[in-house]
Amino acid sequence: MMTCHSRRLFAATVLIAGCALRADAAPGAGSVFHDTPLPLNNNPSDTPVAPSVPAAPAEYQTVPVRPRAVAVNPDRPLHVGDQVSLEIVEDKSGPAPKIVTATGEIDVPPLGRVHVAGKSCAQVEAELKRKLEADYYYTATVRLAIDSVREEAQVFGKIYVAGAVKVPGPVLLDPSEHLTVSNIILKAGGFAQFAASNNVRVTRKQKNGEKQTFSVDVLGVWRAARKAEDPEVLDGDYIYVPQKVINM
Repeated sequence: MMTCHSRRLFAATVLIAGCALRADAAPGAGSVFHDTPLPLNNNPSDTPVAPSVPAAPAEYQTVPVRPRAVAVNPDRPLHVGDQVSLEIVEDKSGPAPKIVTATGEIDVPPLGRVHVAGKSCAQVEAELKRKLEADYYYTATVRLAIDSVREEAQVFGKIYVAGAVKVPGPVLLDPSEHLTVSNIILKAGGFAQFAASNNVRVTRKQKNGEKQTFSVDVLGVWRAARKAEDPEVLDGDYIYVPQKVINM
């Protein structure tokens, strides 16, 4: 049988235990969980799903296009804008990329600029071999290959240049260019020594089959910028630069 003192001690113990439980259950002052947490959604069918994007019709779908390899005829004459690889085997430096310039040339160390437009790779190889072995190499093995061609530069005509110019021969016409007589002289490497630059003769075939010859003072065109006296060339024109007459 509990005494009066025991009853009081038991009541105090129960009171203290109840206060401790209430203190643990109550959120502290610094707690961020003031509201009842949301229940977890355990039903996957109730979860919102982003709408799927319908596929485009087959005719509008993008299909990757592979670049087609274009076979280049090795006997094709070189044109302005063509990209080529030049190698001199004895240098042991590998092929070097080159681009045919607007004047139809490529840079060939140690020769400098060499006119190649209108010639095939085999012709250029033979020419470079001859020039290199004449002054620089005991034996020169030259390899020239076309890497890519300038498709828009479709040649539709030729101008023939002869006489006192540095690079006589045919000059190819580009459809995107409107060249004059002085332009053709530059494409032919410029005037050679003792050229009669004030008396450049142009021979042109007329529609009736007859030939017309006229002279152009190219030196005067350059000095005084007389563009009106610098006629445009046409396919098939023959340009001849005579030498000056030197009286001894």
